[in-house]
Amino acid sequence: KKLTLLICAVLLSANAMAFSTVVKTKSVGDVTISSKDSAWKVEAKVASKGDIEEITIEMTAAEPTVPSLLKVEIMTPQLDAHHLWHSNRNNRTLLWDSNYSSALAFTMPLYSFTNGNNLNRLTIATSEAKRNVKARVGFREEEAMLISHFSFFTETEAPISYYKTSILPDKREIFWADAVREGLAWIESKNDFKVCRVPEAAFEPLYSTWYQFHQQITDKEIEAECREAVKLGMKTIIVDDGWQTADNNRGYAYCGDWRVAPVRIKDMAAHV
Repeated sequence: KKLTLLICAVLLSANAMAFSTVVKTKSVGDVTISSKDSAWKVEAKVASKGDIEEITIEMTAAEPTVPSLLKVEIMTPQLDAHHLWHSNRNNRTLLWDSNYSSALAFTMPLYSFTNGNNLNRLTIATSEAKRNVKARVGFREEEAMLISHFSFFTETEAPISYYKTSILPDKREIFWADAVREGLAWIESKNDFKVCRVPEAAFEPLYSTWYQFHQQITDKEIEAECREAVKLGMKTIIVDDGWQTADNNRGYAYCGDWRVAPVRIKDMAAHV
């Protein structure tokens, strides 16, 4: 019985990870690429682009097949990396490896490790910016390593017979925002993205009453603030919460009522 169980465990393990290979790079060391489905032929190669390496992964199947989970795992020494930036994080604190996600609708698959002097230590991006890419990125203190693990095809996908994606690890010692900017340009070029035109008005400073008054606004105070804001080049003011309710307990239940609170703004039309 023990022998039978052991054989079953080995077979299950083999089925769980039908393909695994290691690609060697100069920048981030060994990169492990694995897939659960042996129906796919997976090939990976590394090409140098100046001071940066690009890892390209291609998957092919004999006939259209639902792609299985594809993983790319990178671990590199932490050496002078103390912060982590991602467009969907509130701060740059370097935490233990945490879970992130990216897709066309909400954020880009790009992560940037930096030091205390704002220098890039590792900015890493994937060219897959349309589908959902789950990532585990951060610091693993047991080995003092930076973790960058990416999982592709984590959601249901229609059958395909070919797939290609690339990983761009950038370890140049440059200003971290420049590495981010170039990484985003790389993602755009790989996907033939055309950035929407941004009107000049979008770059103008705005005044929001929330940060000065919270809900405690009055028409006279707002108008006085507007006069000062114009002197600073502002053309638009956001009258935030408070105009529609006299409730000072963060009365969000009334936000959709569109009824002016007379104690705050006596005559809305004249005020505007």
